[in-house]
Amino acid sequence: MITIITAIYNQLPMNKLYWEYLNRYTTVPYELIIVDNGSTDGSLEFFQNLEKYYPVTVIANDGNYSYPYCQNIATK
Repeated sequence: MITIITAIYNQLPMNKLYWEYLNRYTTVPYELIIVDNGSTDGSLEFFQNLEKYYPVTVIANDGNYSYPYCQNIATK
């Protein structure tokens, strides 16, 4: 199994496309960790809803943090 860590901030249409392509083209078992940096467009809620049905973990930050910071908190 592989772990995919993705930091997001808004851009809901792009996040939906990302999810669609991830499911369509990833053929190995995976877990997805989404680190949301304070999205206000429904991106956080979109991925939180997926947590119920797929191997998705969502971490919600209270602000927009750097990519390395998000990678580090996702591996704790």
